[in-house]
Order: sequence, then structure tokens, then C-alpha cells
Amino acid sequence: MSKKMDPASIARIAIMVLLGFIVFYSIFSMIGYGKEQMSRQTSDIEQIIRRALVQCYALEGSYPTDIEYVKTYGVIFNRDLYIYHYDWFSSNMMPNVIVLKK
Repeated sequence: MSKKMDPASIARIAIMVLLGFIVFYSIFSMIGYGKEQMSRQTSDIEQIIRRALVQCYALEGSYPTDIEYVKTYGVIFNRDLYIYHYDWFSSNMMPNVIVLKK
């Protein structure tokens, strides 16, 4: 003997499935947004350092051999959260700057 479900039960199940999907989608959207924000932050920090390097080159005629020198141009490093890679080749070529989240 087959037991039929009444329309109210079907509606409740449909609502629960829909709410579950909305919660699931929301959680994964927030996780993706957080990862995108972290990537954007490191790119912004790299851009700030590059601007300071260009300013240094414009004012002094050469790029600094050490990344620490850009502190004189207002750059603040947060070594607790980020790793800074600075690849200097010569005084007249823009150094390669990479910022990574720890």
C-alpha cells in the first residue's frame, strides 16, 4: 500500500531543500570572496611598493638595492602577515616585487 504525501508536506520539503541550497551557496560564495580579497590585498601591496620604487627612481636616479629602503618613501611592511620577495638586478631596471600571504 502506497502512502501519498499531502501538498503541505511536499511544500515544506521543497522549502527546506531551497533553504539548504541558499545556505550552501552563500557559504561557498563568502569563502570565494575571502580568497579573492586576499589576492587583491597582495596585489595592492605590490602596487604600493612599485609606486614607491618609481618615486625613488625619479628622485634619486636609481632603484634601491634593498627593499627596506622604500620605507623612506612611506611604505610600511607587515612581516607577520606577508612575505616580501625583492629581486634587484641593476640600478636602472625596475626590481621584481612579489608579496605572498603567510
